[in-house]
Amino acid sequence: QDILFSELTPSFLSKFETYLHTLRNERNPEATLHPNTIVVTFNIFKAIINRAINIEKLLKPDKNPFLGYERSTEIKTTKEKLNEAEIRLIEELSLPEGTLIWHCRNYFLFSFYLAGIRAGDLIQLRWNNINSENRLEYRMGKTMKDRNIKLHQKPLDILKLYYREGS
Repeated sequence: QDILFSELTPSFLSKFETYLHTLRNERNPEATLHPNTIVVTFNIFKAIINRAINIEKLLKPDKNPFLGYERSTEIKTTKEKLNEAEIRLIEELSLPEGTLIWHCRNYFLFSFYLAGIRAGDLIQLRWNNINSENRLEYRMGKTMKDRNIKLHQKPLDILKLYYREGS
């Protein structure tokens, strides 16, 4: 429901955090939200409050509810990574050509071969992003940094599957 700026207090934030700890995790319905998900939610919420104070001037700085609120901090986690043998198994999967799973495998491997290009950047790529020296040149959407990556044989083989004359 809607909430007024006057209702945003350190006490409200504390109750809101307690509430978030009761919500179910979509990926694992037996578990509640991961603490890092709650931290990210609070970071977004804090950014909205800061915008209301600094840009929109809808709230006075001394009314910032985060000033009197101690919140949880992120928990260091380790991300599982595929090893070379697992990547090889994915490469060698026998999948019916043209099926959704076949395309998904190709997209995943292409991204992997290109140092983990983000899905959003992959979707934006066009043939003119590849220069005459078989280098992929593009600007990352998230960071706006320019990238120039040498295309080795494996990503080139995937591209050949999708190239159509005049496309």
